[in-house]
Amino acid sequence: MVRIQKESSGAGAVSDANNIATVIVLKYMFLVSLYVLLPSETATPWLSQEALVLQAAKHVKMAKLQRLLFNRKKDEAFEDRDKAKEERVFTFVADYSQNMYLPNFAEAQPGETYYYSPLNAYCFGVVDASTRPSKLSAHIYLEDLGKKGGDNVASLLWKQLQLNRLVPTDNSKPSIPAKEINFVFDNCGGQNKNRMVLRLPNLMVKRGICKTARCIFLVRGHTKNDCDRLFNLMKQDYRISNIYNLEELIGAVGKHPDVSPETVLEGDFCNFDSMEDKYMAKPLKVQENHIFEATTEDPNALYLYEYDGEAPKKQVLVRPPYRDIDWTDEALSLLSAKQRVGLQEIKWIELYDKWRPLIPVERQTFHYIRNPPTLDSRNKVKLHTKESKKQRKERSRTEEQAAKAEEQEEQQQFGGIQPAVEAVEKEVANTPQKI
Repeated sequence: MVRIQKESSGAGAVSDANNIATVIVLKYMFLVSLYVLLPSETATPWLSQEALVLQAAKHVKMAKLQRLLFNRKKDEAFEDRDKAKEERVFTFVADYSQNMYLPNFAEAQPGETYYYSPLNAYCFGVVDASTRPSKLSAHIYLEDLGKKGGDNVASLLWKQLQLNRLVPTDNSKPSIPAKEINFVFDNCGGQNKNRMVLRLPNLMVKRGICKTARCIFLVRGHTKNDCDRLFNLMKQDYRISNIYNLEELIGAVGKHPDVSPETVLEGDFCNFDSMEDKYMAKPLKVQENHIFEATTEDPNALYLYEYDGEAPKKQVLVRPPYRDIDWTDEALSLLSAKQRVGLQEIKWIELYDKWRPLIPVERQTFHYIRNPPTLDSRNKVKLHTKESKKQRKERSRTEEQAAKAEEQEEQQQFGGIQPAVEAVEKEVANTPQKI
């Protein structure tokens, strides 16, 4: 049973996709007949080339159908914006922007700072597809607070559900579930397509947040989405301003009317991975599929689709002891804040020694710029730098020795014929040339 229904508005495009599929089947039948009739040495190279063509055709078909599904879910979210919650389809497009940096000297030429390492500022953007024009919620934090992994993405998606009042701020059970919630991502495995994010749909439907929860991934190479355009608008003021701290960065990105900056606070990142591991198994065959769906009809299972229109593959994720009970109260009580990851000591020293003198004193609000590194930190960095130089020297010496050994081996191998070659060259040189 195909769980995602096609709409009449996309009938023409679906017909085109079906035509592509028909051509692919006919090509496959033709290739099989060639394989049977032709000698193997003749057929195999040609078949391998045709296999690449078929693979490319399938890739284009998948990209087209996933894009149609994406657009359809956005349209449904916009059309349902005035309906009651239990009748609404919600669609959120989520992605990380390119890193921003602090301090940011955009008003002038970089000068010596070109060679310095600034502090990374991360922005996880979420667009609510029910808004026109599209509005971006920009969740911004610095690299000392957290990374850009699965727990970070799952935590910020949960926070976005709270901002949209789909989840109470105390994580209590909602009184009314939404009809459907869709998350749309690019195909980045490290950030989005991972076990932390893909088990959220089962948690959401079991908790009564929605009746259907779905993660939709665009096909690699065809991942342009609403966030990308708004990231560009978000950085308009950032690209022309000198910015020295997080507060000024939040102010700069929030100047555009379609951007709503959200400061990520300590405690916002939670251990979704370890919590989910207790109640659910890890999903399998993740990379080859592009739609992951859970419903209240079968909250223990995750349905995986290679692309829209394909038959689903069912994976029962919820562990046996929890399949017939509501385990979400206990699970959310186990959800705890992740520790701040901190900053590398070598970067702290560079921020304090090199960046701090360039920043006005009254704007030195960041901890690692305002406070000096400890003597112990400086000694560790010096020792590490010295050891790194020593390792590089040893590596260079080893490579040089290996090159000399290889050269000697070649000389031994070809040394026996060298006198003969020289004799021939001498004879040729002494032979009178005919004019």
